[in-house]
Amino acid sequence: QTTGEIHSLAVNTTQNESTQIAVIANQIDSILEPETRELNLHSLREAGAEPYLIPLGVDLRLSHSQKMQFRSMITETLDGIVAVGGADLAPSTYGESVTEAQNFNEARDRSEIALVRDYLTPDRGACFGICRGHQLMGVAMGYKLLQDIPTELPRNRVLHRNSMHTI
Repeated sequence: QTTGEIHSLAVNTTQNESTQIAVIANQIDSILEPETRELNLHSLREAGAEPYLIPLGVDLRLSHSQKMQFRSMITETLDGIVAVGGADLAPSTYGESVTEAQNFNEARDRSEIALVRDYLTPDRGACFGICRGHQLMGVAMGYKLLQDIPTELPRNRVLHRNSMHTI
């Protein structure tokens, strides 16, 4: 039953020629706040894509084999993935201990990283990231992150924690 419900979230039931894109949303605001959700989805539609929102950590309660099946359904059905902004990534996902990161969810981060890695496999599809999504892509490829730019690079003037900002 769970796999069928998830399948309906990821599969396009219409017959059109647009590029089908999975949008993974890390924060509840990315799903519920109409302005943020519509900005992301509208931009993709304007570019000719048909976006499918994959809810927060939708596979967290699945068994390992169900998770693999779920990710396979997405990567085999949809042409690409967009990871949008949100909370910090758990430092453990890139081999660090917590120094400045906050508001992360390690289980959800690992789920998203696994899906991104599936798309990074040759012939799977395109990967795009917005803000946190760029960080997610980097970690999926084995890179480390700075947990807080103002603290770790005090001369840098990037100030965007917990705010909307131009990308």
